[in-house]
Amino acid sequence: MSRIDPIMQFLGVPQDADELDLLGIHPAYVSQAGIQAALAARLALVFDHPNGRSAEADAVRARLRDAADRLLDEELRAQILADHVSVVASRPVPIEVLPVQRASSPGLERAEAERPVLSPLQTRLLAVLAGCGGWNAESRARLSAVAAEHQLVPEDLLIILEELAQAMHAGARIAPRESSSAATVSARAMEPGFLERVIDQYAPELRQDDSRSVVKLCLLFAGIGLLALVLMYRVLFPGQQPIAPEGPGGTLASSSTADVGASRIDDVVVEDGGVVPMAAFGAMPTLQLREVDPAVHDAVDAAAATVRSIDAFARRCIGLRELEDGMLDEWKQLLLLASTGWFHTDPATAQAMRRAVVRVMEHAGADPALFRPLQLAFALVPPESIRSPLAVPRGAWRVGTMAMIARGSGVSPAARANATRLLQTIGIGESSGAAFAPAAADWLTRMVPSLISRTETTDEVVNEWSMWFACVRALPEGIGQQEALLAALPALLRTETNLGRRGPTQRVLGRVLAELEWEQAGAVQPVFLGLFDDAEVTSTDLWVLTSLMANLDETSWYKPSFVLAPEASDGDRRKLRDAVLANWPSQARGVLAMGDISLADVDPVLAETWQLVWKQVRALPASRTEMGQLDRILIERLLQESAVDLFIGNGQRVLGALNEVESLLQQSAAPADAAGGGSSVAPMIPGGQFDGHWARSYTARSLSKGDRLDLIRALEVQSGSDLGPLDAAVLASEALGATLDVREAASYLIERKFSQSPNVALALVDQFPGAGRIAGARDVSELIENVTGAVLPKSNSATWPVEARLALVRHAMDLRLVEAGAVDALAAKIAASLQGEAMLLDRMVESAASPADSARQLTAAWQDHVVGDARTRTIPVDWLDRRSARAMFASDSIQRCLVERIATTELIHSLLSAWLPSRQTNFDAFLAAAHEGRLASSHVLEQFVWTETMLVEIWSVLIEAALAQHRTGGGA
Repeated sequence: MSRIDPIMQFLGVPQDADELDLLGIHPAYVSQAGIQAALAARLALVFDHPNGRSAEADAVRARLRDAADRLLDEELRAQILADHVSVVASRPVPIEVLPVQRASSPGLERAEAERPVLSPLQTRLLAVLAGCGGWNAESRARLSAVAAEHQLVPEDLLIILEELAQAMHAGARIAPRESSSAATVSARAMEPGFLERVIDQYAPELRQDDSRSVVKLCLLFAGIGLLALVLMYRVLFPGQQPIAPEGPGGTLASSSTADVGASRIDDVVVEDGGVVPMAAFGAMPTLQLREVDPAVHDAVDAAAATVRSIDAFARRCIGLRELEDGMLDEWKQLLLLASTGWFHTDPATAQAMRRAVVRVMEHAGADPALFRPLQLAFALVPPESIRSPLAVPRGAWRVGTMAMIARGSGVSPAARANATRLLQTIGIGESSGAAFAPAAADWLTRMVPSLISRTETTDEVVNEWSMWFACVRALPEGIGQQEALLAALPALLRTETNLGRRGPTQRVLGRVLAELEWEQAGAVQPVFLGLFDDAEVTSTDLWVLTSLMANLDETSWYKPSFVLAPEASDGDRRKLRDAVLANWPSQARGVLAMGDISLADVDPVLAETWQLVWKQVRALPASRTEMGQLDRILIERLLQESAVDLFIGNGQRVLGALNEVESLLQQSAAPADAAGGGSSVAPMIPGGQFDGHWARSYTARSLSKGDRLDLIRALEVQSGSDLGPLDAAVLASEALGATLDVREAASYLIERKFSQSPNVALALVDQFPGAGRIAGARDVSELIENVTGAVLPKSNSATWPVEARLALVRHAMDLRLVEAGAVDALAAKIAASLQGEAMLLDRMVESAASPADSARQLTAAWQDHVVGDARTRTIPVDWLDRRSARAMFASDSIQRCLVERIATTELIHSLLSAWLPSRQTNFDAFLAAAHEGRLASSHVLEQFVWTETMLVEIWSVLIEAALAQHRTGGGA
């Protein structure tokens, strides 16, 4: 308990003081603006106190807000003013302290009389600046209050401050009538508790006797002595003082500007002719993500083993009526491992882990004795109760996975209902969606208020913020990331924390601004611009925010003239908001149209670099696997995007795209067998070898047993780690139903090389017939056991066909789920590349769109260029008919995406043929090759690869033409 009253300790007024004395405002200047400014100044005074975060400080702040609310009430205000006048009239008149008379000479008196005299308002402003230690957050708030009392607009206040600075340089003096202020100071010094307040507020170390306080005091008094020497030097040698810049930003700035986290104060001239001191941060205040706990690294290293353990646990749950001894503890340990390192685990493994947990609930069935303890083991917690860094990723993972259980189609209705109820108990409703990411993002978003309220307390909260940012970044792109960050941005600015002072809150704000996707204006723009109209966000906080924006690398378009003045009025805020909105960049600004460029504009160095990478891609063997073909599609797509940037954009993203292509090439080439092709597989262009080549050779004519065995052995030598669907179907058919020698050879090949092949596993499921149609069921049973790891009954058992087929189905699903995360990641990259090319073509794109939607947007962008080009002008009617006809036969998203890519290929062909007629023969040849390749392909992904590859070939002709022109002297 404090020895003195909290009101006296923090504010210097008695406990029974009225509202005017509490806020420190004169009755003659009571207005809405004056009350709000006085409240801000008082809150800042309490917060900057050494005990500003104690319970007593909270009570004082509540008392101040209540006093401001009472003064803002017009009915109560009249009564408060009347009571205040009567109380002031009854107070004793303070004893006037007469100034000490000093002897002076006539010359000194004449020089004293010639010095300019400060006006009462200037004297008061000077007192505020001196009392607050210079130009800082507290002095700005107090100056705003003084301006409100005198009904001054910010521009007038700046002019008065500038005149004050000039007067002080001329040696201005205070009028003699102002000497009565000494009496007021003396009277305050006689108030009870004055000394205690001064000690508590400015020198709490005087009450302590430890060595740390002694060191602090020594440094303090050494600094005071050094400051006295500097001031003495300035007084003795006034001609050598550096010329201060005009305006309050230069004259009044002092070392106290460190409170705003700035190493200096820059004068930034705004458009209306005023001067706004912008906080120029010596180092951009950004929260650095901390090194994760060793437990996270251990969980990541054990991720693959955890997936297998959860799968084994799921198999144990089949047929159980209740959990066996030790199973619940084992389940809790598996959940702990899965939830600890998910945000550092590769996406495919993390997704497989979550799917395995859902399978446990599927096998648990509808028996409450089984699924309830398994679900209660998740131990869901509300986000506001988190108090440790590791609890952040664990809580987000458990909520997201429980949402998957609550919407799982294979989970029993009773288990889904119980999961929904558990989520509702912590505030996660059905609006969070069925997937992992929306529910986890919702939980992380709800955690923001709790984190912000504790940010300034301990360093542990900073570690929680670090985990929070890592979890947000681990969510799939476009799902919940921006929503969580946009929830944190206004919440950070609405706090009472002084954002201008270096500290964790300022660093968190810098990290939020750096993580936001400013290019996606549709989501970020309304929230950011809404801060200028938010009454809970002060102009001082907006000053810090806009200064950060002007210093942020990600917002290089944000001009320094868009820094808001810390004392800005509502009108100034609206004016600046409109200026920022008008300057907000479009997603493709300054892009040239196709007809406005020439081959000579192409950078020859970048063009040669592109050709080198293109030749490496052409040396890459074809792939028979779906993952390999998706990799190839992404590689060709990045080459196209970089080529478009080379001709139509500014070339800034060419090297980035080519670096990513080389990274993908290294992954595909090491080892070469993993790419799905061997030395005997010809390059893809022209006449590359795709899925079905081996199958056609195997079934093309009547072969002897020796020929079939030779082809199976050749497949072992030629193939990678997987086969295409057509080749896998033929091999699986031979392993299940051929003669003994061929069946043994095919089974041996599957067991040795293709046991983890998703296509082969699915082919075994499709080719698996009834027990009566299988020749040598014992051999087939051994094959299934060796491939799936399941233990089957005897091959002559009546349950063997069901158990064998079930084992094959589970094995195929497990392989597909492990691969699904990688497929989703590649699809997202392909969609992002399509959107990037559309943005180069000056087309607004929809963020987080699917590959099919992104391809449709890119087609529309090329349509605009074809229509706008002077050589083409219109879209051919037959092109529209072909596109519509293909779209009618498209049955899934991959086929719809392919339809758009074919349409884009034809548009680019017509446009480039009109632009460069000398190369039309080459363009026609590549278009025909793409058509023939699609006809010969047996899978939609192979058709996709042909389309993307031929588009790259078209661009390669254009780049070669540009380089030829440079070599002959046609370029710059």
